[in-house]
Amino acid sequence: MKMTFDAEACAAYIRLSSGASTVADSWPIEEFIVDIDDVILDLDQNRHVLGLELLVKQGHGIEAILAAIADGSLADALASEGFDCSQLRGNPDITVQNIG
Repeated sequence: MKMTFDAEACAAYIRLSSGASTVADSWPIEEFIVDIDDVILDLDQNRHVLGLELLVKQGHGIEAILAAIADGSLADALASEGFDCSQLRGNPDITVQNIG
């Protein structure tokens, strides 16, 4: 799984799909996640999650996102809105690329 992180924008993008699918819609997640302001899912035409953008609270870094993945709160928030992202549970192998 690959994640890009822009420290200046306090934003990350996690790509879940390895294919070349086209984003058909974006879906904001309303569930509260500690230290994360916004989560926006990119969906294909069949409403499968291709990736997600995360905006962390000012002053928090990539650690907040990794903590939300490790403790399951990110996957739980997505599941509460009907999206199965079980690959985000536990400690998945994530390659982080810093940008910006």
